[in-house]
Amino acid sequence: FTFYGDLQQGDVNVKFKGNIVNLIDNAEANININADSFDFDMKGNYRPGNNFDIRGTTNLNIKNMASFVDSFLSEESLFSQVKSDENLDVKGEFLISNEITSFNKLVIDSDSIKGKANVDLLYGAGKKGETQWDISLDIEKINTDSLRKAKDKPEKENPDLINYYVVSNSSFNLSSYHFELPTNLSALFSLSIKEIVYNKDKISNILIDTDIFNGKAIIHSFSADLPGNSK
Repeated sequence: FTFYGDLQQGDVNVKFKGNIVNLIDNAEANININADSFDFDMKGNYRPGNNFDIRGTTNLNIKNMASFVDSFLSEESLFSQVKSDENLDVKGEFLISNEITSFNKLVIDSDSIKGKANVDLLYGAGKKGETQWDISLDIEKINTDSLRKAKDKPEKENPDLINYYVVSNSSFNLSSYHFELPTNLSALFSLSIKEIVYNKDKISNILIDTDIFNGKAIIHSFSADLPGNSK
């Protein structure tokens, strides 16, 4: 079985192709999706039967984070502030069956973001047989300062320029970001972040444990160590 084609997202052309060599046990099964800003591979083996599955390794390479965000994400989303042209790699394992789609042992790596993740999509596991997401993120570091910084441009020297130094307080307001949850979404979501750099301040040991049902989030716990020895 072979499939291939392309999708148009605005001015971006996304190509996809895949194949299962034979419908026999342990046959090779591959999927590739790519565009100018990213390349996504899934390479595994097919196991037939009533409880069929395909399992193997997966690799996502975002070649330019700013270009990827501009092409595929809303300008109102939390990621719209990403201006860095650095690469982002996500490598791990996948499992696709008639009960679950799973991406596990994911390793996230870029200059500004490093961490691990597990994502499970369970069919018929939520309330009223709805699909349920189970997401776990364990982030070692996020440097938002470098993510929001476009590639440096050399500044012209001006000997007559007077430098002014200003110290100001910075604020972070979640209401400035747009979040929209589908009303039929059910999910279990846990997040831990060892360190975030935001406006040169460090926020560390962030822990969030959340359940989402019918588009509403229930936060069971949310804690962090803030600048100034605050919690």
